[in-house]
Amino acid sequence: TKSPVELMRALYAGALGAAACAILVGAVHFTSYEGSRRWLTEHLPSDTPQSSQPGAQSHPASHKKGLVNALASLTAGVYVPGEPGGSGNHSGSQDDGSGGGVVLCSAVLSAVITAIVESPIELFRHQQQAGMVQGNFLREMVSAVRRDGPAGLY
Repeated sequence: TKSPVELMRALYAGALGAAACAILVGAVHFTSYEGSRRWLTEHLPSDTPQSSQPGAQSHPASHKKGLVNALASLTAGVYVPGEPGGSGNHSGSQDDGSGGGVVLCSAVLSAVITAIVESPIELFRHQQQAGMVQGNFLREMVSAVRRDGPAGLY
């Protein structure tokens, strides 16, 4: 059996490397969210009519389509930070009037991108805690990429 000190070392193995990686993961998450939100806002047609002249009709192409429109209808009445009618801008994003669909799609995209980056870090950290990786797990990650390519991380 292991002593309490050995158990604590095993439990917190890789904590410093994981803390450094958490900064990277946070930056990836924020950047992917803001980048996808801006891209969706710029590239999706607006919900407002193209012309502000009286009697101007909205062209069918001027409305959000597909998944974003479906997500916007699902989030109707649900508070989304930065959404018009919300209680303020809690996300740090500019309120661009894009609504819940764009915010929700951006959140989903950023969660997927974050998982792709974070999964190998967590895998190697857990392996180090289990005693399967000796030394620095970041060096072991680099070795896995050299040996097996990027697929070696997963």
